[in-house]
Amino acid sequence: MNLDRLVFVFLVILLISISYKQTQGTTDNGAIKREADRFFGSLVFDRNGVPHYNYSYTGHNSIGLQGSPHAVSHHALKLYDEFTETANESAKTLFFNNVDWLVNTDMLKNNGSFSVYEYSFPWKIGNNTVEAPWRNAMVGGEALSPLVKAFQLSGNKTYLDTAKKILNSFYIEVKDGGVTYKTPNSGWWYEEYASSNSTKEFKVLNGMIHALLGINEYFKMTNDSSAKFLFDQGILALKNDLPKYDNNGASYYDRLGWPANSFYKSLHAVQLKQLYDMTHEPIFKTFYDKWNMYNIENSQ
Repeated sequence: MNLDRLVFVFLVILLISISYKQTQGTTDNGAIKREADRFFGSLVFDRNGVPHYNYSYTGHNSIGLQGSPHAVSHHALKLYDEFTETANESAKTLFFNNVDWLVNTDMLKNNGSFSVYEYSFPWKIGNNTVEAPWRNAMVGGEALSPLVKAFQLSGNKTYLDTAKKILNSFYIEVKDGGVTYKTPNSGWWYEEYASSNSTKEFKVLNGMIHALLGINEYFKMTNDSSAKFLFDQGILALKNDLPKYDNNGASYYDRLGWPANSFYKSLHAVQLKQLYDMTHEPIFKTFYDKWNMYNIENSQ
């Protein structure tokens, strides 16, 4: 797989739909390629062609091999593209195997009107730890697109119903088992590490933007006004909070002040370019220009 395709495929999992050309010349592609290599190297596929994530590959030996809605959503979209481009029936079968996993995995917790993907192991962020169980708005947003595509391809309403219940989790506050921090006038923040047991609000930047991109993709595919409302509330929160992620020209990973590494610095710039092209909100261009310039100056 050449570099262009490698980076494109990796960004599909992160940004739903973005081409490598958009990152060329604007950020540290070396950091993105290294992370893509690390990510693909960590995947272990089961007999149905569904990827699981080997956390031991990245030094988390106590966690080991785990189900990964993040990896499965990405792989499902890749298989969908292969089927639609080539009419390869094997790709279609594998696509549905992966989407069926998103529907049936024990990680997807049904809470009546909403569903969330839940993680059963603790996760360290900087100097802090998120205790299990915790939920993830990012992977919820990422799962929406393959689920809707499966519905469109098959007519099976189970896929659309699952997507809708995941979307509903963005209406539920973290303290009530959902993934959202709500403010009366400053929008809604969608949390990558949402735990009812935590006293800290991590507010991870890349996870928030991933969730927004996934919600927007769902809206474009379904014209569901509830998704448009969620997207608008998230954009409002991001506009209000974005200046708090500026670290003397670079970016912070989260609101607790953990500095972003080279990959996340690059990713933040790419994501803000995507959001600016989508919304034309000036603040996204302001921080894209600032952080992208920092990345360029510090990668030479």
